[in-house]
Amino acid sequence: SSPRSIPPSRSTCATPPPTTSSARCSTPRHAPSCSGRPPRRCCACNAPWRRSARTNQEEIFGPVVTIMPFDEEQEAIAFANATTYGLSATIWTENLKRAHRVAHQLKSGIIWINCWLLRDLRTPFGGMKQSGVGREGGWEAIRFFTETKNVCIKL
Repeated sequence: SSPRSIPPSRSTCATPPPTTSSARCSTPRHAPSCSGRPPRRCCACNAPWRRSARTNQEEIFGPVVTIMPFDEEQEAIAFANATTYGLSATIWTENLKRAHRVAHQLKSGIIWINCWLLRDLRTPFGGMKQSGVGREGGWEAIRFFTETKNVCIKL
């Protein structure tokens, strides 16, 4: 079967992206965000407010996903790291070298590659930055939940 077409909405342009930098966005509702002149893609997708939207900056626990177009790998990494949180990240790619390269640069406590929420409880789990303290699971959990005490006696 063929993929379903996604109808235009507030998050996508009703017209295809312009092919030249001098093209004007023909969707009036997007004009205030980019003055009608898209830098690389349709202005609705690349507008600066998209990068700072609450859904892209807050740690939301719920069935929420944001999709942001990017042109270069480094741009995607910058988008992903441009938040004060870092619980988890997901990378979808067919290129294993790229997966390792990008995973190394992401500031997240757990990174899933071509999957999501697949976890071995014997491995550490926890976030970076403002996403939690310490790790759960594995030897990290034993250290985290152990309170050591030093008792010294002179005989």
